[in-house]
Amino acid sequence: MTSATQQQKIEEQLIKQNLHELSVDYTRAVDRCDGAALRDLFYPDGLIDSGVLRGNPEYFSREFVNWVHRFAKVTFHAVTNEQFRISGSEATGESYVFAVARVRSDPGTGDFVERDVLSVGRYLDRFQKREGVWKFLERRFVLDHEVECS
Repeated sequence: MTSATQQQKIEEQLIKQNLHELSVDYTRAVDRCDGAALRDLFYPDGLIDSGVLRGNPEYFSREFVNWVHRFAKVTFHAVTNEQFRISGSEATGESYVFAVARVRSDPGTGDFVERDVLSVGRYLDRFQKREGVWKFLERRFVLDHEVECS
């Protein structure tokens, strides 16, 4: 293996680590209801589609935090099985996600009922590097299965 090939592989691994950290930072920002941190992971012209809300980072970060405060007591996400494909200053990714939430709903009685929900699915991502910085351009959640726990 030539020195140039080795350097290219090292650079690819560093980019993949950076993309992994973006994904982990996303789950942390969502679970901590940190709207500013969530928004900063995306370019302003980005798109987030969580299955609950869809919009640009400014709208999504504000409304998702409001939704969690209103309808959830706890949220917890974990990402696994990440795969990234890099092409110059753009990349795509797919990762599995497990999410647990204690959600509240109003069954029409005026009283909130709490239940635990386990959701499993995938994040489908597009990333871009601008001025030397990798960020999300798009993140879509695809629900594969959901279970209500008693």
